Amino acid sequence: MDIETEQRLIAILLSLFLLTFATLVPMEPGQEELPFPWISCPYRSITGKPCPLCGSTRAFIHTAHGHFSDAWELNPIGMFAYFGVWILLLYETCMLLRKRVRSR
Repeated sequence: MDIETEQRLIAILLSLFLLTFATLVPMEPGQEELPFPWISCPYRSITGKPCPLCGSTRAFIHTAHGHFSDAWELNPIGMFAYFGVWILLLYETCMLLRKRVRSR
């Protein structure tokens, strides 16, 4: 297996993991907090102020559940990241399949 194929497989597996994880995390519409208290923003813990990325994890998960207004209110970056991971997954899968077809 060459390095390019290996890198594409890693990108595909990481994308699948992120999308599956976000889908399996229980989040109700309007829910503000993550169901796991051990994950917190280090910047906010130190300064008490939210960083520019605060809320993006929750927004990513809300987007996976179809709670788009909640995701947008928390942090639009999380929504863009969610759809970006889908685009990455589709692109890498297509490129991998294209390479396999060419090598035949």
